[in-house]
Amino acid sequence: MPRGPGLAMRRAMNHLELSGTALAALAAFLPLCAVLFGLLPARTAILTGFVVGYLFLPQGERLVAGVLPDIDRFVITHCALLLGVVLVDLRRLTRLRPHALDLPIIVMCAVPFFSSVTNGLGAYDGLSGVMSRSIGWGIPYLLGRAYLADDVGLRKLALAIVIGGLLYVPLCLLEIRMSPQLHNWAYGYHQHSFHQTHRLGGFRPTVFMQHGLAVGLWMASASLLGVWLLLSGAITKRRRAAFGALVLALLATTIMCKSLGSILLLGLGLGVLLLGRLFGRAWPILLLLVIPPTYVVVRAREVWSGDELVSVIKRDISADRAQSLSFRLRNETALSRKALERPAFGWSGYGRAAVQDEDGRTNTIVDGYWIQSMGQNGVVGLLVLGGVLLLPVVTFLRSRGPRALWVEAPEGTGLAALLAIVALDDLMNAMFSPFPVLAAAALTGCVIAGKRSRAAAAIPTAEPTDLQAPIDVGQPAYGRPVWA
Repeated sequence: MPRGPGLAMRRAMNHLELSGTALAALAAFLPLCAVLFGLLPARTAILTGFVVGYLFLPQGERLVAGVLPDIDRFVITHCALLLGVVLVDLRRLTRLRPHALDLPIIVMCAVPFFSSVTNGLGAYDGLSGVMSRSIGWGIPYLLGRAYLADDVGLRKLALAIVIGGLLYVPLCLLEIRMSPQLHNWAYGYHQHSFHQTHRLGGFRPTVFMQHGLAVGLWMASASLLGVWLLLSGAITKRRRAAFGALVLALLATTIMCKSLGSILLLGLGLGVLLLGRLFGRAWPILLLLVIPPTYVVVRAREVWSGDELVSVIKRDISADRAQSLSFRLRNETALSRKALERPAFGWSGYGRAAVQDEDGRTNTIVDGYWIQSMGQNGVVGLLVLGGVLLLPVVTFLRSRGPRALWVEAPEGTGLAALLAIVALDDLMNAMFSPFPVLAAAALTGCVIAGKRSRAAAAIPTAEPTDLQAPIDVGQPAYGRPVWA
């Protein structure tokens, strides 16, 4: 058994305990997946399952004793979809071959084991962490590599995200008007502190996600891809007017969600896409990728305190936003100092990476995904997180020519920009979604498929020998006419 906190302490650390209605909804997802795989092609069934699971299943978790991970909507969604693939299309998975570009996700799934062992929590706890990480990150990556690694897959993934955003438009508008109540009405409890839904004299929707920030990023992601598909010519002229009207509604709702950070990321993502299309080059997106690792280095080494940025936001935007940012930066500084006490593999789980006062009470809050990764899994965990999110963008953009990126198959370029803004959001927030993992796997799979096809085409054809040379009809062969 692991030498970590017991089950009672783990329950105390839980954010939410699933209600009976929530458990019933999770159980109902299994037969829903069976219907999806029975009626739809496997690729469409997978994307539909991810959209339904991420957007509508309940928040919270139910603890399970043993090495198995706690049951939540991600565990149910990912395991159910993998089971569906195994039952109807196992051959697709068995034909998948690993590549060196898959190494970041492999290390990412394995690193919890080393974090647990180096912290004295034991191999049992480490295996539990590996299983949890493999279900959360590994399964979406595996399915993305198997089913989305071509131009058609990239297009379907981009459209699935846009459709998911459109499904949330009426729900967001309802909660903006009536206050965030949908999760409470459906499952009997609020998924987060209600007072954090108040923003700018109104309400910020949470719908069925963990926080309004997650909704804001989701709507910004859908808007980014919707606008890009429209402007890049990926939508046919016959459907462009109707699609444009839907994207306009999506954009308006995104702004009404009142998530300033997501709105800024949306503008930044569209800016680099339009700039890249104007020049026919990928460097604007690549330039955006430099920001996350640069930020991590200067913050972890305390080269930059962020006080100047806080002052600018306080003067030009909002004192409340400045105070929120200042709080985040102070927590980052304290947490990074604690994380660097165990730099290689971090402190593992159970809140061990948090900073505590003299009475043993936690006095820090983890906001950014980067500081969470470094605290739990050290520099190794932080490097592989960057490898999973950023390396596919670099390799994909470098593997394709300008015409392929901006004219022939712009969906992949839009997904690359999406991963770039998600990496930026991870600097300040820790809102997991399977769709960036699917996008990373799809882009990586396209690069691998391209490398293998070029390698196969480069194999020289053997010159025919005398015995292999075609025989001229009517001429004697081995002393006899060919017609004899």
